[in-house]
Amino acid sequence: MYFLGNQMYHGSSPVTAMLISDAFHTLIDFLGNSRNNVLGGHNVKTCDSHISVNALRSYGKVPDFSHVCLGFLDTMAPFSKSHSHLEPYSQEALVKNILNTYKAHDAKEDVSVLQKLVSSLKSSDSDKLFASFPLSYTVQMHSYLQMVSSKLADTRKTDSQQKTV
Repeated sequence: MYFLGNQMYHGSSPVTAMLISDAFHTLIDFLGNSRNNVLGGHNVKTCDSHISVNALRSYGKVPDFSHVCLGFLDTMAPFSKSHSHLEPYSQEALVKNILNTYKAHDAKEDVSVLQKLVSSLKSSDSDKLFASFPLSYTVQMHSYLQMVSSKLADTRKTDSQQKTV
């Protein structure tokens, strides 16, 4: 991906951009066409779910999203259990080791190869259940981390002020 002026490109093809608020509206509408949605992602528990909740909060979309998404399934946990010999467990490394081909950081390709990886995974339902978590976990964790960060900043500020006295 790169920009030329105000236009984003992927390879030599221009990419049509969408406002984040419009993208959330489209996603929520799409997910609203089915029930009990659980979104899968690799390392989603420590990364993507938090980024998503942060963005959803900033646009006031968490309540709407919570009506159409139960939670997430982090595919990293089952792979680290069933393929412990294949460290690191990044999606890119797993694809190279299991599927032997990958065009990393291309959204459509990422989804396609993750689906192929998960299809190749020999894990039990209990392993998948263990790797899943509700949306409310991410919302609460996000609030908790913001509160702790604020407290730590206040502590550093107080410590700094005491040193100058």
